[in-house]
Amino acid sequence: MIEQDIVNYIILAQKHGLSELEIKQNLLNAGWQAGAVEENFTHAKALLDQSGAVRMPETKMPDNAVAARFATDQSSTLNQITITTATGPVGAGGAFSVSQDGVAQNPAPSLVSQPEKQNFFKKPLFWISIVVILALAAAAYGYYNYYYTTPAKILGKISSNKPETFQADYVVAYLDGQASSSPNFSLSVSGSGAYDFSDAKNLKTNQSINVNLGSGGLSYSLKFNYLVLSQVLYVDVSQIDLLKQLMPGQNLQWLKLDLTELQQYISQNASSTSISSNQLNDPKLKAKLQTIWSNNKILTAGTFLAREKIGQTAVYHIKPQLDTPALSQAVQDSLSAIAASGADNTGQFTDQDKQAINSLISKIKIKELDLWVSQKDGYIYRFHLISNAPSQHDFSNQALVNTISPLSDAQAKSRDAKRLADVRQIESALVLYSNDYGGYPAGQNNGQPQNLSSKYIDAYPTAPEPADGNCTDYYNSYWYKTSGQPKTVNGQTVYPSFTMTFCLGALTGGFNAGIGMLTPQGIQSNITCTDTPQHCVNQNPGTAASAAALSAVNQMDFAGQITADITYSNYGKAQTFTAPDNAVDLIQFIEGKMQSGLQSATSTDQGQVLSNDRKRLLNVTGLAAGLELYHADSKDYPNNLDVLIPKYVTTIPIPPLPPDGNCSTQDNQYTYKRLSTSSYQITFCVGSPMDTLSSGKHIIFDNGDGKIDIK
Repeated sequence: MIEQDIVNYIILAQKHGLSELEIKQNLLNAGWQAGAVEENFTHAKALLDQSGAVRMPETKMPDNAVAARFATDQSSTLNQITITTATGPVGAGGAFSVSQDGVAQNPAPSLVSQPEKQNFFKKPLFWISIVVILALAAAAYGYYNYYYTTPAKILGKISSNKPETFQADYVVAYLDGQASSSPNFSLSVSGSGAYDFSDAKNLKTNQSINVNLGSGGLSYSLKFNYLVLSQVLYVDVSQIDLLKQLMPGQNLQWLKLDLTELQQYISQNASSTSISSNQLNDPKLKAKLQTIWSNNKILTAGTFLAREKIGQTAVYHIKPQLDTPALSQAVQDSLSAIAASGADNTGQFTDQDKQAINSLISKIKIKELDLWVSQKDGYIYRFHLISNAPSQHDFSNQALVNTISPLSDAQAKSRDAKRLADVRQIESALVLYSNDYGGYPAGQNNGQPQNLSSKYIDAYPTAPEPADGNCTDYYNSYWYKTSGQPKTVNGQTVYPSFTMTFCLGALTGGFNAGIGMLTPQGIQSNITCTDTPQHCVNQNPGTAASAAALSAVNQMDFAGQITADITYSNYGKAQTFTAPDNAVDLIQFIEGKMQSGLQSATSTDQGQVLSNDRKRLLNVTGLAAGLELYHADSKDYPNNLDVLIPKYVTTIPIPPLPPDGNCSTQDNQYTYKRLSTSSYQITFCVGSPMDTLSSGKHIIFDNGDGKIDIK
């Protein structure tokens, strides 16, 4: 709608030399809406286009004396023009008046004497053309300043610019103690560093870090430097007193760790059922997560504060706002994507899971959030944040971590891994028992076999709780039953066969989710349940856990506070990274300590020696059982033990350290050798007499008769 007061003001302000941006800003500050400002600007320009001089409606015409004053005084400014809002709060819009004290309007053409002759430059067509050109230029300039520098556009510039090299200085602090149930606690991390992302596969960074920890009247500080270069982590340990105490007599300054080797080690030794680094490095998962976070705009435009400078860099200072629903959705989608990327593809959310996440994120209260963005290239030059945060009391509530299904997915998979490892351990014990007695032990009312002494198994395992997936509590236990005609051997009642049921919540080690069964022929999955429906399938998996999670989240007080201030600089400038000389390889250092310090160390606690020896025996019997299962499938023994993972054994066990008795470091290793398609041997060493074994080196083997022997 055309507001004549706005039109009058625009024409008068332009005559006094104000730019369109200044006029618009004044109108906005007076409470007029941006749409109304733009509409009336368009109308004012149309009036200017119609005539080089404009008669402003509802404005008293000046007399000749005032016209003469105007002609001689061209220095009048907007300071002589006042704007008074007539209604409501800022932003609501309203009428205003223009005070013209000492300021006259341009007289109408009829009131100003005109020369009798006009040259070309005084022809109306020329001036109209000039006015149109200037109006278009001013409109373009005003569009840029008024529209392009809005917070939304500035945020858009940020997302489209990804710097490859830069430096950063940062301070991040956490403070707790506002809750009566929590002692005073503070943690701050400050430092500076250089970054180089030019090679996506070879991140380079050099950091100098200070850590300060306080709790009650106690405090601790730590300073160190680290460098990542060519997938190798270098850590300066010269200022870390704790490491000096752990490494007496060592004049170390830099330790190094090959990150590629570390990742390979984790991949080889991690359970096949856990969320591994390989899974998180999956390109498809990375692309999915990137899409999720790019589509969910968790920061909205907020407020544009000012144009400022950081050093010599001109920046926009804006206060974006956190969109909590978008953040909640992004978190839910990310957790679902991570869970679903596993082999079992079982990542799901219940409605209560979603409520728990929504409740958790709704508790986040951003007190201050500021960004300083370069006007030239859209790079962030400063980030400032103050927000509430969970307190120590909140962290102590394990129900939150243990019950939200996607968050606890790794824990559920870990429980499944233990179930499968337990079944294999029981299988190994039963195989050894059968070798001694020619049959399997009788069962008990508690579902466990009788008379499995420490010679066969150190402690009979119990299934971890709670049951996972569709498993019921009934089938979550390991239930052993014998079958066939019993006989007595050396005072023991034995049976020709047995079954033992268990249940997996998800695909684990090649075995499907659901009821599984151990028999003398090995482990089987996809077992049909012949029991009652309530014993067979959990009809509401995860419902109770999700309800507990929602309750735990609702009880969180978020009494802590976190602050962060990060300053960025030197965008696009080459950074220097130099690997330190004489860095000691951490893995080699540990191995060296084992070979030197631990080689001569022996345990003086006979009970500990016996415990270590039992573990060694269980380790090798577990490997032997895995080899027998492999042979049953392949009709051959492998050239190395690694191929047993994950179907036949969960991991390759490591012998207890230090070696006991007269066993050397080399003797203490489990040394496997394939002898033929039907035989193998594993050497190991025990430090003291154990059952029928003497102290010293021993061999567990199969000579081709299908039986495991030890000598």
